Amino acid sequence: MWKADVVIGFSLLFFSAFLLVEAVELPRSHVGVSPGLFPAIAFVGLIFLSLALSLRGLKQRKEQSSPVSLNLSFENIKKVAIFAVFAWLYVLLLPPLGFVYASGIFFWVVFILAGVHQWSKALLFSFASSIIVYLVFYRIFMVVLPRPSLPIPHPF
Repeated sequence: MWKADVVIGFSLLFFSAFLLVEAVELPRSHVGVSPGLFPAIAFVGLIFLSLALSLRGLKQRKEQSSPVSLNLSFENIKKVAIFAVFAWLYVLLLPPLGFVYASGIFFWVVFILAGVHQWSKALLFSFASSIIVYLVFYRIFMVVLPRPSLPIPHPF
């Protein structure tokens, strides 16, 4: 497993460093927060986390010498396929349903795939997460998120 940690860690490190440079070069805003601020903060965090992952993998290399094995069971492949289909549907449903509803449905599917067995709890957490993300980005970062084009009530 240590090889995967090192490869993924260094790949993410270089990828996030490239995207950090791109985020810093975004034009400055005269009103509100600059559009590159949040991506820059996120990519700096990702750089630190990917470096930690790589270092953990290098440390495990000394402790472990077993070969890397992937769990390619039918159940795991099915979950990845369901996730890919719903990610594609999320993109298609975003304009008609808007961010809050489409994200709530998508988060619910992700929670169910992750193993949350109580559907009602997953539904509550998914829509609460969707609303919190909406409020943070819309109210604090002043990012305009998609609103429903269908005649359905928008919560905000």
